[in-house]
Amino acid sequence: MIKVGKTVRRVAIGVAAGLALTLAPAMTTPASAAVTFRYLANQQYGDYLTGSLNGTVTTETYTGLGAQWWDFMNKGGGYYTLYNAHEPSKLLAEWLETWAVATRTANPTWAAHTEQWWVAYGPNGTIYIHNRGNNNCLTAKGRGNAVRAEPCRTGDRSQLWYQTSWTG
Repeated sequence: MIKVGKTVRRVAIGVAAGLALTLAPAMTTPASAAVTFRYLANQQYGDYLTGSLNGTVTTETYTGLGAQWWDFMNKGGGYYTLYNAHEPSKLLAEWLETWAVATRTANPTWAAHTEQWWVAYGPNGTIYIHNRGNNNCLTAKGRGNAVRAEPCRTGDRSQLWYQTSWTG
């Protein structure tokens, strides 16, 4: 970790793994009642991170519907929880034993680190989305397939995401 003023940045993991990552600047949620939503499109497949009512998270073609809107809720220290607008009571989490990614109802008795993510810049305006629990990267597996969190691989386009945001 590097401490800059009162900001702590996680860099040790990227250096230890030999990855050339640059940390993305902190994303913030506006202080007003408005929420900043993000669409996350995978670089390899061009499809969008999509939540469903049953908790499954896949990548699908663009629909513009709430299932593809994600709210990055700042948890401090460079970590975020990702809530899906389609089902705002649920957040993106990794099941550590299986690398599976799903949405689930937030619960303080569960391991909070598996429900938190941090972001690092990739090439050409992309980002890597790392799970705080074990630092795996959010990984697309092709249209309609379940998204996973797998060990990060520098330059792997299935782990690189473009983000666009809007306030709603």
